[in-house]
Amino acid sequence: MEKEKHVFIESLLKNKKLSPVQHEKIFMLTLAEIKSERIFKYNLIEERIQRLEELNSIKKNTRQILTEKEQVLDLKPEKINSKEEDRNLYNKSLPKIYFYPKSLHNFLLNYNLDPILRSTCHLIDGNELNLIKEYIKKNYYDFNLHYEKIIEAYNKLEKKYWAPSQIKVLIKGYLEGKNFDGKFITGWSSEKITYNWNHETLREWSKNNPGSPPNPDIGLAEQLENVGFKFEKAANIKKYRPVQSFSDLVLHFKRMFHIREDNSLLEIIKFHNEKWNEQIDFQIDETYFQKNIEIFTDVDKVLQAYDDIIRLIILFNKNLKPRVRLSLKESQVATSLSIHHLDRTYAKSLETCKNRLIGQNYSSIIKNLNGICNIYLTADFGSNQFATFAIWDEKWNIQKERDIIEALDTFSGVEHILEFKRK
Repeated sequence: MEKEKHVFIESLLKNKKLSPVQHEKIFMLTLAEIKSERIFKYNLIEERIQRLEELNSIKKNTRQILTEKEQVLDLKPEKINSKEEDRNLYNKSLPKIYFYPKSLHNFLLNYNLDPILRSTCHLIDGNELNLIKEYIKKNYYDFNLHYEKIIEAYNKLEKKYWAPSQIKVLIKGYLEGKNFDGKFITGWSSEKITYNWNHETLREWSKNNPGSPPNPDIGLAEQLENVGFKFEKAANIKKYRPVQSFSDLVLHFKRMFHIREDNSLLEIIKFHNEKWNEQIDFQIDETYFQKNIEIFTDVDKVLQAYDDIIRLIILFNKNLKPRVRLSLKESQVATSLSIHHLDRTYAKSLETCKNRLIGQNYSSIIKNLNGICNIYLTADFGSNQFATFAIWDEKWNIQKERDIIEALDTFSGVEHILEFKRK
């Protein structure tokens, strides 16, 4: 049945009577019908295209999509009318492909749960140490054998689950100190941290400390009388938590993608808002911003997009200190962060916004958050028009335009919503 479906789609796409736009719509509508277990395959293909585009090996004005048979479809946008042309010109600054946020959630969740990989994002206790010994088939701890199992487990995970390329680059740098080409790098993450699991000073330490893992918890450190690998100088991280040992680094890495009670989004944003407090009047009712909500995501990219939204708000209110209400809501399938500017209407009409949002800030926001979360806007658009519509979600894959999700009777202000999907 799967083969027959593919042959049918292929025959439609080879039909010369159809325009390029019609070809693309057929392809994208088909993708929308694919069951969730096939989304992973599709995303792997799209990730390959993304990597090629980053190397400038695909022409800027050509959309290429690889099918499962590795065929390339050259789908050039067709100018239907002035409105379509205007929208296409705007969309050139946006990602060509939409990535599913739940794929990132699954990748990071399974990284966190893997019995070997979890030793790279948790401190190692006595039970964890015994488990590692079982995996390396020794009655003592050996760092080199442990490291081999880490790389083996990560390679399996990377093949099984899709994630945005920047996440895989970050993890590869953290585990191996290398980029995708296998070349050693001087640092990984936005802080350009040099220490990693393959660092020469860590390997030298492991030779001099046989039987001790580099990142023990307090209990195991006391038992082994070894606190793990301590840095000669603190890692180059300008955060409110110092990073002075490999245990600190492991916890820092975990906080980069795992939001939970001891690394809550509320506390992350409160700390991050310190640079905005003079320009923004933040209102956070902690009743509607729970600390114990768990999210697996790229925290750095979320904060970069958050800053872009705050800059937009400041741009809207040049002469006043804007009031911004922050809240976090959880459902069975997603967690949503609300950034609600209370003081004004949106600066463009609803219909205009559907085709062209304000300024280039949104291009940066969408690029940062593609594959991380969906983006929605609820606002008073003036002329008694109140609505929620999608800035960036899965429908972008099909129709390349924004839909009104819900028309409202009334609404005050402009609210950006970041939706982190789990299912």
